[in-house]
Amino acid sequence: MAEKAERSFTQTRAIVDQCMFFNAGVFFIRLKVVALPTLMQGLRAPSQQHLDDIDAAYSVVEAYLQNREYIATDHPTFPRAASWLARLERDPSFVKYSEPGDYDDDDDDDDDDGGDDDDDDGGGDEY
Repeated sequence: MAEKAERSFTQTRAIVDQCMFFNAGVFFIRLKVVALPTLMQGLRAPSQQHLDDIDAAYSVVEAYLQNREYIATDHPTFPRAASWLARLERDPSFVKYSEPGDYDDDDDDDDDDGGDDDDDDGGGDEY
């Protein structure tokens, strides 16, 4: 029984590693070539080639997920991710900057007093 559990863990770990390498070697590179020029050089819009490359990466993931619910297992493996995202969605800065459009940085309607306003349950960083 322990051998089967170990094999299952090893197989799952291999899938996770494979997906992490895909993320680092494919997704990150394709997003980086758009994000860096946008942030550092004022690129206004990605080229059609950029969009096609990103779409191709997502197509690989979509094909991979055709016969499964999740990437590596049959259940979510980030149990605190939903609560973390819910906290982000209540944060005024996240709401303001996650929507498309122009942002006026002079519009300081935050009540940021430097304090820790999140509802963290003491579980540590969740990045």
